[in-house]
Amino acid sequence: MSPFERFSHAVKQAMIILLVFPVLAGTFGVILPAAGFFPALGFNTVDTQAIHAFFATPELVSIIGLTLLTGVGATLFSLVISIALVAVVYCYRPFSSTKRLLAPLLVLPHGAVALALIFLLSPTPWIGEWFPYDNYGVSIIFALVIKEVPFLFFMSQSVLAQSALNKQLSGYYRTGLSLGYTPITAFLKLVLPSLYQRIRLPVFAVLAYAISCVEIPLVLGSNNIPTLSVAIVHWFNNVDLALRLPASVGAIVLMLLCIVALLLWRGSEQIIGHYYQRFVLNLNRAGGQLPLLILGTVSLIGFTILILALVSFTGVLSFATYWTSGSVLPQGITGLNWSVGLAAMQTPLLNSLILALCTSCVAVVVSLLALESEVKNEVTSKVVSRLMKRGGSSGYEKRFTLILFIPLLVPGVAFLFGLVWLQQLVFPERLWLSVGLSHLIYVLPYVFFSLAHSYRQIDPRYGQMAQSLGYSPFRVFIHVKLPLVFPSIAFAFAMGCAISLSQYLPTLLSSGGQIATVTTEAIALAAGSSKRLNAVYVIVQGLLPLVIFMAAWAIAQSFYARKTK
Repeated sequence: MSPFERFSHAVKQAMIILLVFPVLAGTFGVILPAAGFFPALGFNTVDTQAIHAFFATPELVSIIGLTLLTGVGATLFSLVISIALVAVVYCYRPFSSTKRLLAPLLVLPHGAVALALIFLLSPTPWIGEWFPYDNYGVSIIFALVIKEVPFLFFMSQSVLAQSALNKQLSGYYRTGLSLGYTPITAFLKLVLPSLYQRIRLPVFAVLAYAISCVEIPLVLGSNNIPTLSVAIVHWFNNVDLALRLPASVGAIVLMLLCIVALLLWRGSEQIIGHYYQRFVLNLNRAGGQLPLLILGTVSLIGFTILILALVSFTGVLSFATYWTSGSVLPQGITGLNWSVGLAAMQTPLLNSLILALCTSCVAVVVSLLALESEVKNEVTSKVVSRLMKRGGSSGYEKRFTLILFIPLLVPGVAFLFGLVWLQQLVFPERLWLSVGLSHLIYVLPYVFFSLAHSYRQIDPRYGQMAQSLGYSPFRVFIHVKLPLVFPSIAFAFAMGCAISLSQYLPTLLSSGGQIATVTTEAIALAAGSSKRLNAVYVIVQGLLPLVIFMAAWAIAQSFYARKTK
């Protein structure tokens, strides 16, 4: 084994440790304060006072109920709508080009979507006066659905794009059509069962995130009853440091809520699967065709209108002088909001770009080396090769995918506070390193998944031929393999930047509020009185990932144009 091969193998092991250890250590870091042991605050004995204080919280049942309602409701709506969209796009070619409409929503930060929605739904012009005072989390569910539908849709598209699986499912689908089934019915009976098995982990990640999300409930939630994640953040940020103990109990309870929700979802899959099997086996050749066609078409139209409404309203608001309730348009137009906003966000913008570019670079390099180690490992290489040929999932891939999803399945509130406590013990003065590591935990899984499929499909004979000509493994990696997957590298880098730019809680906690980014500043301004200034931050927050994706696409195109000359 060459030094490069040993190095790539060590990087893969380090990546696994990086994804697993912070989550476990962070979780352990909240267990001790939850048990009443926090020597830094003078709590040197283990007792149950923190537990009693947490369960004495007023409206605790309502808080937990709202958390579960918004989390499970948003996941259910997102899954149903995404299935309808996938079915319509899969079955009807004219709709295939419309899937690009969802791409902007995929890269927008959650906080930007929530802030744009609060502009649209607040008691100002256009829609706000029709929207009732929200005590049931309707706006939270709405915002989560807007963000999670594109995620599940594109995860489904990536699964269906796998050549072996696509060939297999296309054969099933054509057989169904030849037997007289309508297009969507054939999709539901012959394609969806295999598809759902492969997007189960992304669905679980959506459920865990929806239950533990902070940014969206913090911006859109009711002032009367917060979700549990928002309540925990308020307790941790309270000037009374003793509240960090019941907050730690709340973090553990939130993790237990996620586990219970995941188990209930898994159990409901078994029950629904029993009835779904009956649907698959019955001879109704048009079952589900009309409802899903209507839902998919309406969803596409609705997302198009929503994107236009959010962009246009936020854009107009950013230039408005004053906008009274009941007026269709503002009283005047000014550029003052932009001049003030751009002057104030210079440092947060620079911080955001530094964090995004650095964490994405590290994530891309680590992911590529981990994939190279996977290919060089003889046993793993054979497993992956068989996987690509048959379009199935091996035990190895399932285990490794589960490891990658650990940071996405465990609520951030449940382990980030403990992780910050450990970071302060190990390197208390290195804020940038702490924030960068916190971002990397979330960026790495997305970057790896963006690269994995294309890298695993590289024909090994290219490398074998290069090595026969005297190329070392490192030169094969640099000069042969990387050019073959350069477009995927550019896309993965842009995806990593988008994920880093959207991080609110990891940035806020790891830096202790000392490193401001566009996202943290935008959400902080949401509590202020100037919606017009906040609209400027929202637009910049949304434009940053879009510009990075456009730059990545342009670089990939120019790379191919240069290679083909």
